[in-house]
Amino acid sequence: MTCICFVTNEIYPVTPGGAGSLIFNLTRELLSEQQRVVLLLNVSKAAFDRFKRSELEQLPNPKNCCVYHVDELCRAAPFAESDFQSRFIWESARYDYACRQVYEKERPDRIEFVDYNGPAYAAICAKIAGLSYQTALMTVRMHGPVELIDRFAMTKPIDFDRL
Repeated sequence: MTCICFVTNEIYPVTPGGAGSLIFNLTRELLSEQQRVVLLLNVSKAAFDRFKRSELEQLPNPKNCCVYHVDELCRAAPFAESDFQSRFIWESARYDYACRQVYEKERPDRIEFVDYNGPAYAAICAKIAGLSYQTALMTVRMHGPVELIDRFAMTKPIDFDRL
């Protein structure tokens, strides 16, 4: 039995977004094939609780699925958002901090990150430096680049973080 960990800020049906729908459907398929799935979710506490309480049990073989919340795992993080120049670098550090804990506990064979604005950066650096994730294959799921999103849907301000 293999184990895959999906690291994401979207999960169907408790958050909007195509990546969340993809991950939910992949999770359902993998669980139906008796694989283990770990979900590391960077969603609101309300969305996390709803998913864990209502949606997890609807999946096949829910005992083979573990769900973790980034905010909960980062409560004791030795850094704050103000320590970073950019919100996205801070988020990448949070993902890595939480993911290292999940890796030590669950030992997934593969860790797949959402790619939107670099959340895997700190974890990939940790793997390259030999600090963690020694046995895991790290992957980043392709997504539409932010530049295309901004060009055709100018709904967000173009500020330092966005650049």
